[in-house]
Amino acid sequence: MNFNLNLLNKLFSISVFIYFATYFLPFAETCSGLELELAIWNDMLNNKIPDADMATIFSIRWLTNIIILVFWTLNIPELNNWISVNTDKEWLDSLLLIILFFFVTYPFIFESIAWQYGGLLWALSALATGLSFQLLKAPVTDKRQVDPGDHLIELKEAAN
Repeated sequence: MNFNLNLLNKLFSISVFIYFATYFLPFAETCSGLELELAIWNDMLNNKIPDADMATIFSIRWLTNIIILVFWTLNIPELNNWISVNTDKEWLDSLLLIILFFFVTYPFIFESIAWQYGGLLWALSALATGLSFQLLKAPVTDKRQVDPGDHLIELKEAAN
């Protein structure tokens, strides 16, 4: 069990690394992921309207970045334990994976952009990150059952 958890943890870390490394690969049209980011940020800072297709890709990539960072923070054992105890973590994980799948597939279905291999690797690594996080079931410590009256001080009746 521990070997499987370590292997899935490494797979998750590698897929996150590959996801962020795709910024340096040819992404779409004729630019790399980093060039796309810099062009959009430059247009926004100069109060110009960026290309609609590239702005859509930029927005979806940032939304995907947020979900990947949420997966990364949910991988912290203390936070994972707190979320598991106080919420329905399985439902949250499934919802995040569905949203990630929608964000990743949307530009490939609805945008007419000439994709480079970096864009395809971006999509595959994002989905691999989400799926490896789903398979990664970090152990959760048991809930501590607390009696609601534990913190109360017993009062003594005044003798009359």
